[in-house]
Amino acid sequence: STGLDTHARVQIIVWSVERLLMPIPGVTSKVSARTPTRPFAISQLGFAIVAKQLSDFDIYRMRWSAYEADALVSCGKENVRFWRIKRDHLPAAPCALYEHARDTVFLDLAFEPSYAGGCDLPDAVQAWRRGKKQRNSASTRQYLNDGIVEKQTTEGGGVIPGDKVVYIASNRGQLLQVSYAQRALLCVLRLHDGPIVAVEATPGYILTASGDGVARLWPLDFGDFLMEARHEAPLLDACVSRDGLRVACVTNKGALGVLDVSSHSYLTLQRAHVGAVTDLSK
Repeated sequence: STGLDTHARVQIIVWSVERLLMPIPGVTSKVSARTPTRPFAISQLGFAIVAKQLSDFDIYRMRWSAYEADALVSCGKENVRFWRIKRDHLPAAPCALYEHARDTVFLDLAFEPSYAGGCDLPDAVQAWRRGKKQRNSASTRQYLNDGIVEKQTTEGGGVIPGDKVVYIASNRGQLLQVSYAQRALLCVLRLHDGPIVAVEATPGYILTASGDGVARLWPLDFGDFLMEARHEAPLLDACVSRDGLRVACVTNKGALGVLDVSSHSYLTLQRAHVGAVTDLSK
């Protein structure tokens, strides 16, 4: 969980769900299902805390790593950081984003899917970090490709066997590709005219949803979008079904629709809710 402590500082707490389900030490009263539970202070729940860390950087989205059990990745205003649980704390390493971080808010992130039979990412990461691969000096090159790719950079020692890409969405309509192993910026692509509020990666395509009201499915090389769904209002969120065949989209006007990837059809399930839509899940 992430939030603010009593001094308005960003605080990250990793909880043990197994310990939270256990009886709280020193609390013997039984609470029935009809009785509203009283919130407990963190001091009472200390036995369930795995790690705790204060952060000087804003956090908008934080996700567990798809490749390592004790690692997390976060994004927020002007920063992308890689965290790891170590001795009850969460030390972090930043990703150098250069001019792309200035006045930019990173709104969402997604991990490149792991494929069966691929390289063991943790071993590749550890080998690179121990310096077993020779690291070359950083080089940068800029080029245009149909107006999509803005900048591509190569950091560290080039491609690492088993390395994966983390996709970072920004409020500028850009999607950043970051090397998970090297924590380095690889590529910057402009995909939308508005902020990208959601990004999801599947083995067959990448989903992006934007405040410009458009949800797009991209091939893995981002050559051109495979299909798109345009909405009358800005999108708040979008997510892909577990089989990858349907995409749910919700707008700030309360409309909920589903894009069928196989038939290229779109079905509106709900035009408007009574209240505001705050979240969407699989």
